[in-house]
Amino acid sequence: MKLPDHPFIQNLCTFFLPISLALISATAIGQNINDFALTSPAGIIENKGQILNQNGQPNAEVIYLWASGQGMNVQFRPDGLSFDTYSKRKTPGSDRTQIDFHRLDMFLLGANPHAEIIPTNALPAHSNFYTPNAKTEGIKAFEKILYQNIYSRIDLEVGLTENGKQIKY
Repeated sequence: MKLPDHPFIQNLCTFFLPISLALISATAIGQNINDFALTSPAGIIENKGQILNQNGQPNAEVIYLWASGQGMNVQFRPDGLSFDTYSKRKTPGSDRTQIDFHRLDMFLLGANPHAEIIPTNALPAHSNFYTPNAKTEGIKAFEKILYQNIYSRIDLEVGLTENGKQIKY
């Protein structure tokens, strides 16, 4: 059976057959950790500079972030999604906490580079983040993110389940 000659099907197969992704693992011990990403408020939050990369610098590649607070984050980027998993544990013989990170980057190959990323279903609360180097206030949270027209006549919608503890597509 021949697959349909459609960009979405071709890209789906490109992702799932050879798994076109990057996997990153890291361990952080007592260093500048993006703590709010581990304990973020409910909803998918916008990035106004409060989301930091692994070097403690603002991460402009991330447009929105969902942090479950239970070992899973999803970063929404213009070219795809990143899935972070993490676990915390005490360092033996120390009062320090060790956090093990693993990240899977999903790139939307051949996607419309000008697809609009639209947050929907705004949640009523706003969050403020205060760090020694910056204060970021009025962060909005949403239930869903829509990548509109990511492929010709195809949208990608990612949202929270009813309990807000899982992501669905």
